[in-house]
This record gives sequence, structure tokens and C-alpha cells, in this order.
Amino acid sequence: MKMLALCNLRPAKLGAFESFIAHLGGEASARGHSLDVAFATEPIAPVAELLLEQGAGWHVIPGWSDGWTTHPWGLVRPAVQLIHDLQPDLVAVHFGNELPTAALILRARLSGLRPKWVWHQRQQIDPPRNLLKAKCSQIRILSLLCDHFVSLYDGGRNALRIRGIPERKLSAIYNGVPPF
Repeated sequence: MKMLALCNLRPAKLGAFESFIAHLGGEASARGHSLDVAFATEPIAPVAELLLEQGAGWHVIPGWSDGWTTHPWGLVRPAVQLIHDLQPDLVAVHFGNELPTAALILRARLSGLRPKWVWHQRQQIDPPRNLLKAKCSQIRILSLLCDHFVSLYDGGRNALRIRGIPERKLSAIYNGVPPF
């Protein structure tokens, strides 16, 4: 399986997420799969070296960030080109924005590209103020296009469920701490 992770990060440190994604690349490679990671800016040398050492490729999405500010809509066109070039079976979006990701999925499909799409919800979403807000939220719109949603804990999964995302599309992969 060929995987692409779109990570709206400016990797200026070798932190927990950068270490995790490199480890994931190593695990994928050991099992005969591949992982490429696309960042908003070029990673610092220790991050780039660790990714390559673990068998993960990395790329920069031009226009996604100017180094200081993220430009969510700058993702769409260059990411479609990257997906076309790499032909991944699965695209996972980490630290993304809902509407630009929905536009990316639509544009990729219109270009004939059909990978599976996974959204990684890493933090709690504020509770909707009313039922209309829950059913018309940006994440709900994205759910019409995305194949699966992963959260780091049950609270994140419940926040997605409240917005009408079908249970069959939801998973929680706990962030290093067993559930209570």
C-alpha cells in the first residue's frame, strides 16, 4: 500500500509528531508498504534525515505556508499534482482545514484520482450551539467526501458523532494512554 500523509506543519523541531510519523514510515517500510509525507515547509535536517532513515519520503506543498503563516487554500492545486505523481492508495490529512480538504478531494476526484481519504482529528471540537450548527458544520461537509475519521480519544470521536458523521466512519486510536 502506498500512503501519503498531508501534514500542515512547519517542522522546525524533532517533536513527538515528527518522531511518530518517521516511526510509522519505518513500520510501513518493514511491511512492504510506503509512506510519503507532505509538509507546509521544508523540515529541518534532523527531521528530514530521520524520515529518510526510516524509509519515508517527504515533500513540501508550495504555497501552503510562507514560513510564518499557513495558507489553507494553498494546499489544493499542488496536493492534487503530488497525488497524481505519487498515486497513493490512501491519503491521510493531519492538521488540515476542513473546506480546503473537501475542495482537494473533489478536485482530485475530478482529475480521476481515487485514493481512500482519512481525516485525523487530533483535538476536541467545540460543542455545536444547536442542531442546525451540528448538521451544517464544516466537518460534516467534509464527512460527505472523506472515507474515514480517526480521533485520539473518545471525546473527539463523540464530537464527530454529534455532527452526524456515521459511526462506521469513526475510529479512536488512543494517544499513548489506555482508555478508562
